[in-house]
Amino acid sequence: MARLPITKTPKVYVGGAFIRSESARVFPLRDAAGDFFANIPQCTRKDLRNAVEAAAKAGPGWAKRTAYNRGQILYRLAEMIEARAGEMAAAIALGGATPAAAAREVAAAVDRLIYYAGWTDKYEQVLGNVNPVAAPYFNFTVTEPMGVVGVIAPDAPALLGLVSLFAPVIVSGNTVVANIARK
Repeated sequence: MARLPITKTPKVYVGGAFIRSESARVFPLRDAAGDFFANIPQCTRKDLRNAVEAAAKAGPGWAKRTAYNRGQILYRLAEMIEARAGEMAAAIALGGATPAAAAREVAAAVDRLIYYAGWTDKYEQVLGNVNPVAAPYFNFTVTEPMGVVGVIAPDAPALLGLVSLFAPVIVSGNTVVANIARK
């Protein structure tokens, strides 16, 4: 008797949990050969609104973290990706990249996360400053988190494109709602 694969219900990651999309619709994801690989949930406006609300709720807590702590979290994310670099490269290669190009993309994504982890405690010194004024007081420029930032990551390079867009946003204490562009 042949075993049938167990099909998983595709879910969306929102607010620290995997939830089902309201539409229950999916996009079939195919590898470079055109074979079915997985289903990607198709979100609705309500799903997007829920994601923005969850990000807004998480925002104050993330913004209150120290720059050092945000840097530690980004660095730990880089370590976790590097530990599973082979799996990540294999997944990227399914999209048509050569194994060598996929491995380079994973390495570049890890490097980019480490780069931004180092910027968490430096960007404020670069962007903020004392503004000269002709008066008996000081005028300062101080950076503050904007809140929720939406990003649309490119389809290729998938991992590096996503990391390149969300890392600079969360470095400065903002939260992100990310979407992947579909062809």
